[in-house]
Amino acid sequence: VTHTLNHLQNGFVFYFNSSIQFHILNYYNNVILTKVGSNLVWSLL
Repeated sequence: VTHTLNHLQNGFVFYFNSSIQFHILNYYNNVILTKVGSNLVWSLL
C-alpha cells in the first residue's frame, strides 16, 4: 500500500509542478506578447 501511495504522491507532485510551470510560462508569454503588441501599436500610431 505504501508503494502505491508513494507512486501516487510522486505523480501528483510532478503534475502539480508541471502545472505551475505551465501557468507561469503562460503568464509570462501573455505579458511579453501584450508588451510587444502594445509597443507595435504605439510605433504604428
